[in-house]
Amino acid sequence: MSKLTLIIVFVFSVIKADTYILTDEQILGYEIPPSAYLEKLAESREKSADFGKKFMSIFFLGFGGLFIMSAPDAAPEAGGPGFGYFWGAVCLGVAAYQIFDLSKDEPASLSMQRYRDIANEADNDKREVLSYNALVWLAKSSENNIDRNESRNTSGKPSIKSLLAGILVESALKKSNIFSVEQRALDGFLTQTPLDVVF
Repeated sequence: MSKLTLIIVFVFSVIKADTYILTDEQILGYEIPPSAYLEKLAESREKSADFGKKFMSIFFLGFGGLFIMSAPDAAPEAGGPGFGYFWGAVCLGVAAYQIFDLSKDEPASLSMQRYRDIANEADNDKREVLSYNALVWLAKSSENNIDRNESRNTSGKPSIKSLLAGILVESALKKSNIFSVEQRALDGFLTQTPLDVVF
């Protein structure tokens, strides 16, 4: 039984991995280059990372204010007013650090890091091939994150039932177009979907 499971997993992984293999000529033959999709992906991910920083700074500002406002009324058993003032100052300090972040020039998302590394390439053909490889890598890594978060097998051994359920869920997700942003960017490039539709 376990050999059959391994064979099925191997066959599906080979079929799935084969769909992303393109030659350099094929990559360069597309009308919309992969660097355009990578740039839009990087901008999209950077916006969401900035939103997360803004949300956390507001969160820490609020909690810092609550700690400081409640400090004078704190009972001695709960640490007294010093406890509230200390944690209020810590929360306000974290919020101030996030608001006035000293590393604003550094990209917050992995997509933007990859884009900046590739954007400095002088050779246009090499830049497009590197952009395609970055799109594939980002899509695969986001797929692995989704798989780790969604599939939890408590026994530690894959069963035929869980394997078939995983395959059915994966095919249902693909049919219903539920992808991560990275997977949508790669799929958009391969199908040459316009950038405004993908993002």
